[in-house]
Amino acid sequence: MDIHAHIVKLLDVLLQQEEPITRQQLAGQLTSAAGEDDNFWLVMTEKAVHEGLVKTKPAKSKTVAITPAGRKFRKNPTAIEVHPEETANDDELSMKLSIVLSQRRGNGELAHVSSEHTRLQIKLIRAIDRKIALDEFAEQEHLDFDSILDELEKMLQSGHRFNIRYFVDEVIEQQDTQEILDFFDANGDNMELCNEEWGDVYKTQELRLIHYLWETR
Repeated sequence: MDIHAHIVKLLDVLLQQEEPITRQQLAGQLTSAAGEDDNFWLVMTEKAVHEGLVKTKPAKSKTVAITPAGRKFRKNPTAIEVHPEETANDDELSMKLSIVLSQRRGNGELAHVSSEHTRLQIKLIRAIDRKIALDEFAEQEHLDFDSILDELEKMLQSGHRFNIRYFVDEVIEQQDTQEILDFFDANGDNMELCNEEWGDVYKTQELRLIHYLWETR
């Protein structure tokens, strides 16, 4: 998918600014002008920064500004190709791009999905990237832990795989984790059988965590 038209809109808004503007303010203006949502434009801004077209000024309350390369790009735009299906196992930015772009229909319109849901997915990616304990993240978001597991499993079905081994090792002994991984190797993708075998020792949430590890190895 070529996203250069979105980047051009972003640069146009930046060029119109007479006062410093933050990323969130920029996203708000773009949402009003272009009809997307804030999450979409925040990720597009991050991509523009990554491409060197926009820079962040930490000394000025984390405001953003167009770079000389951005001005050159605006005069002569070129394609910026992003393929959601190819970014699922890449870095944090690529995964966020994959999420916001996968919500678009073939005609380029945004699908009718919850902006809050997109925001949760992006925040979860950031938390995992920073190795924040998932139970702490759930508490911060005022969600039960099963909701976080549900979200991980949904994103896995869409091709987004995350390394949560850091958290599993915090809550389950590595030897026990390996024993249950071996169980899945021997019995396949069978959570019902796993619960019958291990349910009296481990909580279902813990078994789901190890099952997720198994699926993402």
